[in-house]
Amino acid sequence: MKDRYENEVDVPLGRLYYQAQKILESENRQTFLENKTLDYMVVYDEIPYSGVDFSCSPKTWVKSKVYQDLKDILSVNVPRIKTKGTKYLRSDESKYYEIETEVSDEDLQVNFQYSDEWPMFMEVVSHPKNEVLRGEPYTTENPIAKYLAPLFCLNSYNFVYDIKYPVLISLSKNDFVFQYALLVVIDNNQPRENKIAIDQSYDDASIICENPGKEIKIHTLAAREDGSLIPLQDAKISYECVSSVCDIGATNKDASLVAKFPQCLNGMLIAEKEGYHGTREEISTNQEQSVTMILEPYYALTLNIRIIDGSAIRNISKNEQVVFLLEEPDKGYETAVTKDSEKVRLISGNYHVTSYIIQESRAGGFKIEGKEVETCVETPKKSILGFLGATTKECKTIKLDDYLMEQAITGGVEFDFSIDRKDLARGKTITLYTIREGLPSNTDELMGLHERIKQNVDNKFKVPEIR
Repeated sequence: MKDRYENEVDVPLGRLYYQAQKILESENRQTFLENKTLDYMVVYDEIPYSGVDFSCSPKTWVKSKVYQDLKDILSVNVPRIKTKGTKYLRSDESKYYEIETEVSDEDLQVNFQYSDEWPMFMEVVSHPKNEVLRGEPYTTENPIAKYLAPLFCLNSYNFVYDIKYPVLISLSKNDFVFQYALLVVIDNNQPRENKIAIDQSYDDASIICENPGKEIKIHTLAAREDGSLIPLQDAKISYECVSSVCDIGATNKDASLVAKFPQCLNGMLIAEKEGYHGTREEISTNQEQSVTMILEPYYALTLNIRIIDGSAIRNISKNEQVVFLLEEPDKGYETAVTKDSEKVRLISGNYHVTSYIIQESRAGGFKIEGKEVETCVETPKKSILGFLGATTKECKTIKLDDYLMEQAITGGVEFDFSIDRKDLARGKTITLYTIREGLPSNTDELMGLHERIKQNVDNKFKVPEIR
């Protein structure tokens, strides 16, 4: 009779441990769980993150509700994360959730899990003591924004978070399961570690600039009014590589410069000169070459702004302000003018123009009648079968009280037009037209004014005139 028995069982726990290490190393390198978390915070409206809206009643959120909504969102979406090269059901929907690791085993199942019953740390760093989170009136260095900010119909949202929560990772094969947990960390809206304080400024004396390599020849030309090109000397040449801008030199009397450039892939060659709009071109400097840069001259025209008011065309009233933003996206140029601008500096090209008429109150302010409005939000479904974007609608009625505004937008226009170089060279004055709609009296008219401004180009509009 035997008192000792032996049996060998092929247990894949060692292989599962090895694969688990690979997933952990990939997470440490890629921080894919943190990046997915930030994606969810951007996608779901229930989580205030960043953005701009045109509401005259700034959005508000309750921090405790945001905390619970985020837990619900994570519990729905984290389980849908899949590891490429392993066993799971493929679909168009699953492509978003797929992550790249070094794991490759079609018999291996990898599951990620977070439950809304598990703890989570969330701190809104930008509003640490506020239970109510609220947007702020929009302000920016954009020239047109300082005139729109007092209207309180343009709001910005920029919330900064610290978040920590656990994720359980399970690897299973042949009925054996290996599990381990890790902590997902968002620090100041950055994965794991705060990168905000890293100096991103350009360093002219960097090691990149101190090691020139291949020789490159630069030619600089200027465009004349008839479209022909002439040599342009004394143009400053620089080269931007990663976060460094290297001063290369200036073109000579022959409008050329031969110099050794730091070796860089997909860097930016920059040519600049006073009185001309600078130009940029992406080049790689790992081989010798010759590059021609064409600069557009600026033309200064006397500015005249006129308002189309019903059947009349008039000047700007004392209690009105008019703002024009002119953008030439192909050449990367933009400028803003108001009724106080005597001249406008332009280059030839295809412009997109936006204008607003802003009327100031002479006494007592403008009264805007309130109303009751129904607002609906999409909240994530609490189901293991849910997926990113799977939501349910919740609606509530909000009462907007009457309020007074010291300023109000009363019109504007948005349009495209082209400026020929000949017209700029020969012209002395440019007249810009905008359309007055009228003073809004209630919330509906105020909220709809932005869309009507876009449609004004089809109604009584006059194109700019250069004379």
